[in-house]
Amino acid sequence: MADYDHRSLADFDPHPQKPGRRWAVSKELGLEEYNLNVGVLEEGDPLSQTHFHAHESQDEFYRRFEASASGLDPEGEAEANI
Repeated sequence: MADYDHRSLADFDPHPQKPGRRWAVSKELGLEEYNLNVGVLEEGDPLSQTHFHAHESQDEFYRRFEASASGLDPEGEAEANI
């Protein structure tokens, strides 16, 4: 059996001060080597509150997914599992 747990975004509290719907999930997942954040943005929504995002010595990785009919729950909300 694999050594991992399947988690849903419904298991985490959202971050209400960020644009769109955002979750900072690193701590709850026990990640220490990097930060994992999940954001669900509508088309045209900014990724950052200030439209400026930079770090002096940090690499970042972004993965973009698009919702489709198969990726929506019955209420029409985008469903994301991590």
